[in-house]
Amino acid sequence: MVISKRERILFIATLLFVLLSLIYSLAVEPAYKEYIILGRQIKLKQAQLRNALSLIEERKILGKEFEKYAGQFMNSEPKDETDFLLAKLEEIGKANGVYLNEARPQGIKDSGFYQEMSVDIKFKATIRNLAAFIYKVESSPLLLRINVLRLHCKDENNSSLEGDMEIGRICFNS
Repeated sequence: MVISKRERILFIATLLFVLLSLIYSLAVEPAYKEYIILGRQIKLKQAQLRNALSLIEERKILGKEFEKYAGQFMNSEPKDETDFLLAKLEEIGKANGVYLNEARPQGIKDSGFYQEMSVDIKFKATIRNLAAFIYKVESSPLLLRINVLRLHCKDENNSSLEGDMEIGRICFNS
């Protein structure tokens, strides 16, 4: 069987087309799809890395902030803690117009993970000054809280109040 030159060229062109189609569908297209998938995965990992880096930076900032306040919260000598607490309460009282008459340490209650030191104070103040004092105590970064508050009104015409309160401070066990 003799094939003409034109048929041979057509046969070679058809064979070349089939071969190129096979190469494209078996090699080029899967490689391109894999390239697209890898590109998406790279973008995802880059976003995760940026997020992780921002978390690391935030952790460093929080670590510095923790070190700044750690000395105030970690348990030290009870005598020093009591003196520190009384000084801070006097400072807050003076700033808000609350006159602290008497202060007595009530001891330390151990709760396992932390300890709470309590101080009983007697005070004299107006209702407005007392409200400001209570707000400052409760929002203090020293983890102070008012456990008990008793108020007495001496005179009906006077806006001055007298009373006593028990203020606790949380100290973490080291």
